[in-house]
Amino acid sequence: MADFKKKIQELLDKGYREISPGPFDHAERAFQKRIDDSTGKKYFITVYYSRLLIHDDYWESLEYDVQFNTANGTINLKWFAGYDVDKVEEEAELLWKTLKADYYEKVAE
Repeated sequence: MADFKKKIQELLDKGYREISPGPFDHAERAFQKRIDDSTGKKYFITVYYSRLLIHDDYWESLEYDVQFNTANGTINLKWFAGYDVDKVEEEAELLWKTLKADYYEKVAE
C-alpha cells in the first residue's frame, strides 16, 4: 500500500485532481488531468486506482485511460500494469500528434 500511496501523491503533485469514479469504472479512486497547449484543450488522462482482496491479500493497480477526438470519431486507449504516469504522458502526447487528433476545444482567437 505504501508504494501506491507514493504513486497517488505523485499524481497529485503532477496536477491530477481527484474525481469520482463512474459507476462502471470498477475503481476505488480516480484522478484526472487535462492536457492543454496554447491552441486549446487537447485530451484528458484519467487514472483509476483499484484495490481488490484476493486470497487474503490485497492486489492494487493503476489503470490509465486517454480519450482522443479525431475526424472519424473518438479513440479510447488504456495503459495497464508496468507503466508509470510519466511514460503514459509521454506516449499519449506522441500518439495524439501521430493520430493528428482534434482539440476538444480551441481557445478564442
